[in-house]
Amino acid sequence: MRILILSNLYPPGFIGGYELGASEIARGLRRAGHQVDVLTSSYAVDDSGGDLGMDDTPLVHRGFDCASPSRSPQDDSRPGAFVLPRNLRELAGKLATLQPDAVLCFNLAGVGAPSILRLLVASGVRPVVYMMDHVFSTLCADAVRRRGFERVFSSADWPQTVRFLFMSQTLQDEVEGALGFALSHTSIVPGWFDHAAEAEVVPRDAPARFVFASRIAGHKGVGIVLDACRLVLDGGHTDFTVDVYGAGEVAPMLQRIVSMRLSDNVRYAGAPDKSVLMPNLSAYDCLLFPTMHREPFGFIVAEAASAGCIPVMTYGIGAGEWFLDGIDCLKINREPVALQAAMLRVMTMPPDERTTMRRRALAVARRFFRFDDALSRVEAALAGAAGKPGHPPRAMEAALAVLTDIWRASPDG
Repeated sequence: MRILILSNLYPPGFIGGYELGASEIARGLRRAGHQVDVLTSSYAVDDSGGDLGMDDTPLVHRGFDCASPSRSPQDDSRPGAFVLPRNLRELAGKLATLQPDAVLCFNLAGVGAPSILRLLVASGVRPVVYMMDHVFSTLCADAVRRRGFERVFSSADWPQTVRFLFMSQTLQDEVEGALGFALSHTSIVPGWFDHAAEAEVVPRDAPARFVFASRIAGHKGVGIVLDACRLVLDGGHTDFTVDVYGAGEVAPMLQRIVSMRLSDNVRYAGAPDKSVLMPNLSAYDCLLFPTMHREPFGFIVAEAASAGCIPVMTYGIGAGEWFLDGIDCLKINREPVALQAAMLRVMTMPPDERTTMRRRALAVARRFFRFDDALSRVEAALAGAAGKPGHPPRAMEAALAVLTDIWRASPDG
């Protein structure tokens, strides 16, 4: 198949797992023999030659404008959250020239998600949307603009035509609740790990080794980790270490480590590439991941489990749907005291019990989170939705441009 992938950002510029996941699926489809083009924004343009379509790298076209290069739900009512006419022109042109058999969408936040999907459906394309986060949050946040958009664009039909892949049932429930109706074509495709990083569990005695590997930011819980470490130390328990990996708000975190007198137990280990980090995870007993409650999945949970690293994670996140608390993971309330209790539980476990839990986590990863399984499900969805555009994309783009002018002039739009 010739596959066109749409994403607001695409590596080397990325914010988190959504963009990296898009890249990994694109490369996997190339290795599977498909012809893959990516249409994305010029945010963080790659000038290293990575856009040239060589080997397993898809051909990347950076013609989209991105109004807000973020994947965090925001109350953003700017028109760019709904329609960016330049992006419609760019997409219509690519549909006409590339004639893709299938279109796979990743994060469309900031590039006019609803209008892009409306154009695809109007052109006779049945797009597949891989939802790794709630990319329609801006559409749902402004009820007035949403009603105006749906009235002018008659957009109530596209959600029932689009094929949705969700990373978790939690995310599907969130999106359907926000849209106000159940979607017709859905399936769950969870996150994955690189099988090359898979490792066997080696029994290990104290001290307990913990790792935090995510964005260094408040919503990922790095501050909760530091507070929990201080509580553990204040309780007289010093036989543990925490290595912190990631980019983001590194300087404030380092200042807190010093001011909280955690330097003997907590170490910042840098922000290595995923291919370097993943093999290192087998050296740890536990992943500390007190992320936000609405985490759609959390790739790092699958990756840590594949290394026999017990996930300690917030109750209710997407990745937690595949794990059993106290059996192959520990689920906590998102607060320092709860994380402290989980850390102490691991630290005081008999070595054989800890090894057993690590092996169970590894078994879960092998059963549910293999990349090849995720790729096969994506391929199947694309094959089921495949078909050339049935209507001239340029004509559809022109019609949407007229409707955009009407919508923006509407008194309640």
